[in-house]
Amino acid sequence: MVAPSPRGPRAADDGRSRVLRRAGPDRLADMAASAVIRDLAADQIITEPGLYRMSLERHHSQPSAGVSVTSGILRKMELATPADVWAFHQLNPAR
Repeated sequence: MVAPSPRGPRAADDGRSRVLRRAGPDRLADMAASAVIRDLAADQIITEPGLYRMSLERHHSQPSAGVSVTSGILRKMELATPADVWAFHQLNPAR
């Protein structure tokens, strides 16, 4: 079971602000300049890392050649161990 965050509600800190604070202005400019968002067709499979635009239904249907991770899973791993998250994950055949 995933325990609640000792830091309180997530609304105040969605994780992005920590990344931006650590990155610094020069790194942010590099990140923005190199960000290319690709449109993912309904029948297309993601085969390389990157940013992709897709429907929410497609996002939740494992659109990559391997296992993909959603922000919800990453947030759960921030509060629990990866093993705890895997124990209840939909792709775990032993759950």
